[in-house]
Amino acid sequence: MSILQLSLFVAGANDEIRQQVANLGQAMDAEVGPGNWTLEVVDVLEEPEKALQSDVFATPTLVRIVPLPILKLLGGIAQSEKILSIIASDGKPNQSR
Repeated sequence: MSILQLSLFVAGANDEIRQQVANLGQAMDAEVGPGNWTLEVVDVLEEPEKALQSDVFATPTLVRIVPLPILKLLGGIAQSEKILSIIASDGKPNQSR
């Protein structure tokens, strides 16, 4: 299994975003394990070129880079469990749930 690579595009990294990222990190550690995923937080106000390179035109947007296919989820990341079930999916039916 390859490492799950994610990018989160936000417009300003405020305390709410930081807390949501921390919650998502805890959920990711529990589901896929520490060291099996990475998350880059990109503030589009500071690095607009990264958003353009990734075809991200609205925030917040969570992008799954690896595994393919690339997946983009537009909207808040407050519902970590629901988001996790989508981004951790490899497209195959999950028999364990």
